[in-house]
Amino acid sequence: MQRWIERTQALTTRFAAVRMDAAKLLKPNVVQVKLPQRTLNDADEVRAWLTEVEQLLLTQVAKGPLTF
Repeated sequence: MQRWIERTQALTTRFAAVRMDAAKLLKPNVVQVKLPQRTLNDADEVRAWLTEVEQLLLTQVAKGPLTF
């Protein structure tokens, strides 16, 4: 049973790699962006996170196309 769990969890990583490979075929200069992860407790934290993500994406997209 544990082996089955490990194999199914590994699929997420494999699918992400395939998506990135496909994106690179279409746009060779695509960059993968990892969004910051955290727990948001209220509206102010959501707004702060959105501001941070907006700046990150605007900085990166100036360099070329993005994927997540």
